[in-house]
Amino acid sequence: MTAHLEEEERQLVLMALAWLSVERPGWEYALSSVASKMDNLVDGRPATFYSFRDTRKDDLELMKK
Repeated sequence: MTAHLEEEERQLVLMALAWLSVERPGWEYALSSVASKMDNLVDGRPATFYSFRDTRKDDLELMKK
């Protein structure tokens, strides 16, 4: 299956996957594998996915304070 996504839509999907991986840490491997198919890889990791994931983790830590 192939889907055409505009850049904004691609980033939105990556953000949703990243946020879900923070909410459900056990799913990180599976979600990052999906993200790898639509993201720029840096050192073998989906860069945008992990950027969104790190931002979400930081936001949650600030909310806990």
